[in-house]
Amino acid sequence: MKTYEDALEEVNTYKDKLDQVVDDGIKDVVVGLVMHGFVTSGSCEGHPRDSSYYNRCYPWVNLNYPVPENEWDEKQRDPWYLLNITQQQKLSDKLEAFYADHEPVIFKARLVINSIGAGIAELRPYGAEFIELEEDFRTMHKIYLEEMNTFAKFLIATAS
Repeated sequence: MKTYEDALEEVNTYKDKLDQVVDDGIKDVVVGLVMHGFVTSGSCEGHPRDSSYYNRCYPWVNLNYPVPENEWDEKQRDPWYLLNITQQQKLSDKLEAFYADHEPVIFKARLVINSIGAGIAELRPYGAEFIELEEDFRTMHKIYLEEMNTFAKFLIATAS
């Protein structure tokens, strides 16, 4: 496993398709995941509706290995898929350990693994899909981000 400093140095090099670095509000989650050997492919702390570009209002981290060069070639796709679902199982185990000693402020804040398909996973709060329906979505966003960062502290503390 990587140290916090090594994982932070790695995460500080990550950039998305818009050439943006990892958001400060989600960075420790990504660092904690990297410390445990997870491979992430994108993340966001969530942005308010008045943002200048479309994005989800809730915090999330996508986990998957890089897509094979020829994703339709079964010899490349099948091992990639197995790597991804193995990573999902490992994340499920980490969440189970986290929630063995932690109760979220509200049920909707509980972190879940949302399967996007082909073994690609999104770590997000359970209530993420409903955030747009909330009257006070900014408060919900804050609660969701706090839950993510509590999980980050757990990951960092349990890395060895």
